[in-house]
Amino acid sequence: AEIPRMRYGTDLALGSDDALCERVHMINHRYAVGEKESAKDRLTYHSLVFLEWDHGKYGTVVEIGYLNGIGGYSGKSNWFHDKDDKENGTAMYRALPPEMVKPWKTGVSEIRCSDVPASNLDELMSYIENYTGPTKRFVDP
Repeated sequence: AEIPRMRYGTDLALGSDDALCERVHMINHRYAVGEKESAKDRLTYHSLVFLEWDHGKYGTVVEIGYLNGIGGYSGKSNWFHDKDDKENGTAMYRALPPEMVKPWKTGVSEIRCSDVPASNLDELMSYIENYTGPTKRFVDP
């Protein structure tokens, strides 16, 4: 398995493999909040863009979230299986440089691009389905 890495700022341009995006998908879902959803919960959707690349090695989830949300939440992301690994923590958290581990800011956003194992829409939707339910991660994808 490839060692997780975190690129940000000007480092994003380093090591580009010149891959071509072949398909772009818009996906919407609600966050799972348990059995008792409020009216606001039922009306609030999160949207993301999923990119399929010509190399077929992985896909990319592009989303907007709280600034420093990944570092402030111990590297937890809905897009990786290890989000709830209490014993080892997340691979993303271990890959974060120290300057990215700080409290999130709810009044400011960032654009996140996460390369995920799903290389096409069917694989991503299968992943989402695995974590769909009121006590899981996603509702109404």
